[in-house]
Amino acid sequence: MPSPPRPTTRALTEPVTPLAAAVELTATDAVEVPKVVVAARGPAPLSAGSFDLAVAAQVLGGGKTSRLHRRLVMRDRLATDVGAYYLPQVLGGELQIHAIARAGVDPAALRAAIDDELATLLKTPVPADELGRAKTVLRAELLTGLEDLAGRAEALATWAALTGTPDYAGRELAQLAAVTADSVRVTAGQFLAPTATVTMTIVPAPAAAEETIDPAPTAPKGATP
Repeated sequence: MPSPPRPTTRALTEPVTPLAAAVELTATDAVEVPKVVVAARGPAPLSAGSFDLAVAAQVLGGGKTSRLHRRLVMRDRLATDVGAYYLPQVLGGELQIHAIARAGVDPAALRAAIDDELATLLKTPVPADELGRAKTVLRAELLTGLEDLAGRAEALATWAALTGTPDYAGRELAQLAAVTADSVRVTAGQFLAPTATVTMTIVPAPAAAEETIDPAPTAPKGATP
């Protein structure tokens, strides 16, 4: 069989830049409580900046010891769940923060607390113990993902597609180890600045009017019951 034409792919022609202005969006959905999502662009995959943002996401919302979970869920009781994730993609990356409001909480209060934690990350270097914990978790996730055959195949294919070689595990671990508190603050200052984020607030849709159910029809006169 003849080989089909090779599909056309896109490539980065210049470095990914943060958004020039913040974007605010609101939507309604069939949910019981509001949800706030804050997202930002990230640099090219497997670049030094992408590892900085992966660490930043882990510090902000990677589990129950993260800053956002301790602040929004445990201390201020604003949310029932919160998480932050860095998603590397072929043409850049994306950092996302998801927070589900506790019943009765104004989503504006949820958003204000997230902004406050982002501001702290931008102005204050991450302490050594917190930085080390975040890097350890990310390293463990990478190594754990290579334990089964399917995960190994996916990782090899990803490295081959992004770097041209499947032999990249050692270099990825070295890039993660090279992340510092200063590099996190500098990269976060670019991509997580208040002017560079997209915020989506999802609120419950107005309750639909209850349908009126007619009573059981009455048998016509003369009809046999």
